[in-house]
Amino acid sequence: MNPSWSPAWHAPRSRAEAVELLRHGATPVGGGAALLSRAFPHSAGSAVVDLRAAVDAGSTPPVVGAGATIASLAADPALLAGWPAVAQAAGLTANPGIRRIATIGGTVAGRIPTADLAAPLAVHAAVVLLETGVRPGPARLPYLEYLAQAATLGPHLVTGLDLGAPARGAYRRIAGRHGPAPALATVAGVIDREGRVLLCAGACAPMPLLFTPGELPGPDQLLDDDRASALYRSRLLSVLADEVVEALS
Repeated sequence: MNPSWSPAWHAPRSRAEAVELLRHGATPVGGGAALLSRAFPHSAGSAVVDLRAAVDAGSTPPVVGAGATIASLAADPALLAGWPAVAQAAGLTANPGIRRIATIGGTVAGRIPTADLAAPLAVHAAVVLLETGVRPGPARLPYLEYLAQAATLGPHLVTGLDLGAPARGAYRRIAGRHGPAPALATVAGVIDREGRVLLCAGACAPMPLLFTPGELPGPDQLLDDDRASALYRSRLLSVLADEVVEALS
């Protein structure tokens, strides 16, 4: 964080007040992980909206407040029992210090391509709860639709997530080095109510990719960059998908 940066700091008490501040160009801040981590570019402007008093930090699955920290999700007994893929991904996100301050709302709103939680949220068909100020009460948008449309929604506030129905799940990731590091590829899987295995690939494409065992995304759908080639990522997905299916068997 730039030591000379001295923004106007707003602490709204309501969601409506927070959205109004966002409409005037203020930067939303939940836990503040993006401001503290060198992994994120400094993009905050001259005014900041501190969301801690405006959004719920509680977790009553399937609904999780946007202010809930990643660490709290990793340790939540209800999530561990009913949404294990989400809890496992939360426990593997970044490092313990970041997990203690980063929030699920900031993670979702940030639309971070390598976010560990992206694949589990997508495979669970999670729904993002939004406050737009256009109409009273929260709007609802499926997670994958939110990722695709967020840039066109205008000023809005992520107020929480509905994780959907509980399901047996598992999560696996591979990074470029040992220890906390952005993933090169991740796979989350669940068993749905009909007993089918549903999988989702994350961190290896611009958007999480849903697929089924034996029908992996092709290299043409994957990122090909200086971190890893698309072909290498496709091989990682094959290994991770096998591990997740075995964990669910």
